[in-house]
Amino acid sequence: MRRLVLISGVPRAGKSSFADAIIERHPGFTHLALDRYIRPQPEGMSFLDWVATPSCIAWDHLLAHIGILESGFVCFTPQQDWKQQRGRWISDGGAIPDGPGRRMEPPTLGYLIPGTHAFEFPGEAAVNPMRIFVDTPHHVIAERFAGAPVPHEEIAGVLRKFHSDNARGILARKLHSDITIDGTAPRDDQVARFAEHYAQHFDTTQ
Repeated sequence: MRRLVLISGVPRAGKSSFADAIIERHPGFTHLALDRYIRPQPEGMSFLDWVATPSCIAWDHLLAHIGILESGFVCFTPQQDWKQQRGRWISDGGAIPDGPGRRMEPPTLGYLIPGTHAFEFPGEAAVNPMRIFVDTPHHVIAERFAGAPVPHEEIAGVLRKFHSDNARGILARKLHSDITIDGTAPRDDQVARFAEHYAQHFDTTQ
């Protein structure tokens, strides 16, 4: 398997936009968004409770799609219906003629896998992955959820509404990262920091 870059952080930290910024400046990576592989939400369980644990991710399906990409074929992610069907998959994706789903091209450099549970990528399938944590201040996260500046005294309430207790375990994963990226830093600075550590982590001089 090609090089894996696992990108974790709380919801709205900027994980996916960071991955897209890397691809914009360094073509050759393929973006596999973990939120495209969330299983349908079980009846009787809230969305926040469902996505709080790595079991919400269809890891086997994700690995099967990586296998398609490794074989040199274009692959589409699953497509979910969150508006009416609690995330029921309306397409399994894969090596299909066209979407729905996100189109992914086979990489020449590696895979960028952003998601809150990215660090839980199955160990037997990951060989020396690079782990990045996107660390974004609470007030910025709250503003992104609210769509406007949030008064200091209301920040905790906004985060409880959208994060529940989910964020505590995610924040702890920062301790297991190879590098931490400032989620409010300019994109060029974020990508430059990534590129420097990517070269060191995978020893691209060899």
